[in-house]
Parts: sequence; structure tokens; C-alpha cells
Amino acid sequence: MSKSVLRRNEIIKAFFLEFTNQSEVSKRVYPKLWENQRKKKATSWSIPYVNKIFQELKKYFETKVRSKKIKQYGKEIDHKYSYFKLNLNFFFDSLEEDFKKGGQREIKDFERYLIKYNKKNQNYKTEKQTKVKDLIENRTQFTKIEKKIIEYIFSFQQIRELACRYDNLKEGILNILERMFLFKVTLEHETRGTDFIKGFLVNNKNFLEKTESPKEQYEIFWRKELKLNQDLSNKIKLISSFSKGDFLDLYEPIQKYTLMPTIIPHYLSNKKQEELLKKWGRVFYKNEDISKDWEF
Repeated sequence: MSKSVLRRNEIIKAFFLEFTNQSEVSKRVYPKLWENQRKKKATSWSIPYVNKIFQELKKYFETKVRSKKIKQYGKEIDHKYSYFKLNLNFFFDSLEEDFKKGGQREIKDFERYLIKYNKKNQNYKTEKQTKVKDLIENRTQFTKIEKKIIEYIFSFQQIRELACRYDNLKEGILNILERMFLFKVTLEHETRGTDFIKGFLVNNKNFLEKTESPKEQYEIFWRKELKLNQDLSNKIKLISSFSKGDFLDLYEPIQKYTLMPTIIPHYLSNKKQEELLKKWGRVFYKNEDISKDWEF
């Protein structure tokens, strides 16, 4: 990666981390050059390249005005300064091509899956058309509420800081979303993104149908959370560089070990525990493939 690209990425990340301005970003990214120029100039000064990137991203900034006391004509006065912070719209707007490529890739993976596992499937054409229709109509961009959830996730300063550890901010944001919605929490069935969706719905009840019954409200809440979680996971899979096809390909070389018992619960009968232990032993000691005789 060239030095100029690295500088550009650092400037963008500086605007993403917190409310700031061109002068403060210049000081952060070009400390020596900024200091030299400040000695020559009494007013605020910023690097031209920082100003150029600021203009490119101008439509994606949130703005805050802050007052700061300065001395002017021998008097101390309040001077108002504008500060800017990069929102997530720059990320959303950059995804059109990613969704398109992801959709094409998933269609190919789906075709490969049908050919490999359903060679006698007579509904191949119909299933393919349904898949294509679903991808085109429902997964071409994040919906309004999905964007709101992602914005909620990145409203936490710690999350923004994690994204900025990557050289490229877009890749950092995407990597965090992948970890949020595609990776299970250790020893649990939920993703970490599930917790953020819960937090979003608790703080944004206007997205939920309201009822006087706590039991009905509970059911509405969980149905909504489950749907949002699944929809976000499906879309993030599309824009992720790690596809469903890649996952299936990884399964093949180690599929003989997937049914190897990992845990033998003590609450099972002694007979059942012994059966599971034998199956574990067949794989461990003899490296057998036990998938053919596994009881589901």
C-alpha cells in the first residue's frame, strides 16, 4: 500500500473516530508539517490534502458547533467553530457493487450445491428462479431499520476504535459486522450482533408493534429480533469476502470429524454415554468415518 493511500486512510479514520475539524486532523496526521506552519500563521491552518478529502466526503458529515474563547483585539471573546464526524452513509453508499457481486456469487454457489447434492432434483429451475428473485428483491441494500441498527452498533466509541485498527476503514467496518453476525459467541448459539439488536429495539420501541399484554409484547420483540438477525446475517454474507460456498468447501475435507461427539452429557443414561464414547473412540483411535451409521 502506497504512502499516499495510507495517509488518505488515516485522514478518513480521524474524521470517523470523533467530532473534529481539518486543522485537528492535519495536526494528527501531519504533526511536524502542521507545527511548522502554525509557527508562521496565527490563524487555524490545515493541510491542503486534508481539505481535499474533506470536500470529497462533505455530504457524509454530521456537524456540531462549539464555542471556544479566543483573544481578539486585546479582549477575550467566544468564537464558534464547526466540528465534523463521518457517519455510516459513506459505507452504505459504497456497497452497491459488493451486493451485486455477492448476489452473483451466491447464485453460483447455490447452483453448485444443487448439482452436487440434488442431482435428481426436478425443481432445479424453479428453485434457482426463486433464489434469484429473493436476492434481487430483498438483498440489494440494507433496509432503513437495518441501517439504523448498524448505526447503533457504531454509536459506541469502542466499536469505532476497533474499526479504525484496520488500514482501510470500509474493511474494518465490514470485518466487525462479520464478527457480529457471522460468528457465534463461544459455547452459545447466538451471535454478538443479537445483543446489539436487543439494545437497539429496547431503545427504539417505535419499530415494534405495541400491545398492552407483556406476554404478547415479549413475543413481538423476539420475532422481530430473530428476523432482523437473520436478515442482517444474510446480507452481510453477501458483501463478505467469505462466502457460503467457501464455507461448504471447508466442510468437505473435515466432514468425517463433524459428527465426532464433542460433549458427552452426564444427564444421559449410562448406555447412551457408552454409545457416544464408542463413536468418539472409533474416530479418535481408528480415524473412521461414522457419518453413514449415525442415528439422527
